[in-house]
Amino acid sequence: MMNIVSVFVWLFSLIGITPLDPPNTDGLVDHGSVGNLVTDAGNILHVLRQSGATSFLSYAQRCPWVLQELGGRSGYTVLAPTNRAFEEIPRVIYNAMNSSAEVTEWYLRYHILLDAIPRSEMWDNRLVPTAFKPPQSVNEPVQLMRFNTYTVWNDMLTEYEKVKTASGSPITKFDLTASNGIVHIIDRVMYPIPTGSNLARYFELEPKYSSLYSALETANLTLAISTPDFKPLTLLAPNNGAFDKLSKAQQELLKNTTILQQVLTYHVMVGSYYSAAIYEDFQHPSLEGSTIYFQKGAGGVSAEGKMVVSFDTTVTNGVVHELNGVMFPRSLNHLLSKE
Repeated sequence: MMNIVSVFVWLFSLIGITPLDPPNTDGLVDHGSVGNLVTDAGNILHVLRQSGATSFLSYAQRCPWVLQELGGRSGYTVLAPTNRAFEEIPRVIYNAMNSSAEVTEWYLRYHILLDAIPRSEMWDNRLVPTAFKPPQSVNEPVQLMRFNTYTVWNDMLTEYEKVKTASGSPITKFDLTASNGIVHIIDRVMYPIPTGSNLARYFELEPKYSSLYSALETANLTLAISTPDFKPLTLLAPNNGAFDKLSKAQQELLKNTTILQQVLTYHVMVGSYYSAAIYEDFQHPSLEGSTIYFQKGAGGVSAEGKMVVSFDTTVTNGVVHELNGVMFPRSLNHLLSKE
């Protein structure tokens, strides 16, 4: 499956969406009306400007639906990335957001909740509808945002602290109250946008995980990872390259279905553990039963010595982190000791 940005870019070329005008020129909305909405003391747009979330506001001014809804209607929550967060998005996403008002609106809609949610109501694993609906099908429901609360080690404070996240993005400022809703500030733009797939469907459609999906089918585990949305899983997903690097002895071992199940369930953690939950020496039991140990260093984050290539792909029933290797439980070491 193409990633969501590639899908967006393909969609524009297919339907002939014209690029936006440069940010400083007249574009899609009446700038006189924009000024009135933003200066309307107390609404969400005004709070965004007052809080310094001007990049989000600038993008909103290109999207009539976003502008009108946040400038007038009540009952919204906005998770607004900082200006720095927008500066740090990958270039391909930046280009996608700046090539079409429609794509910009898709990203902003995923940061808008269809309810006013204060910090006190962000309990762990709560799912809230966003204003984003996948463009692939009119039959898809709106996508949900998942709140999580993690206890993580803070090296600077030398103590544990609570971190709240929205679809994995840490929330840094809470409860900026507007006349028509609430604004919270987050430190990362949430991407890729969910496509409406659960874990099994995502691996089936994503080309870089074709080997993993084949293994899951052979091990009869596709149903096991198709849990309801309210019972999320975290999957440390070896990419195709990871399977290509397996030794002959490892490949022979995985021909045993029972051992294959053991190895694959060793890559699964019960719960949604985004990168914000992972700190130096973080450890967590796997679905297989053994503990997975994480380490953070200059080269990045590793799980049992396998590098995490990419983090935080949200699916309907959890989150995926991409690995460059296949992890084997220590209980199998004796079967590989003769390599």
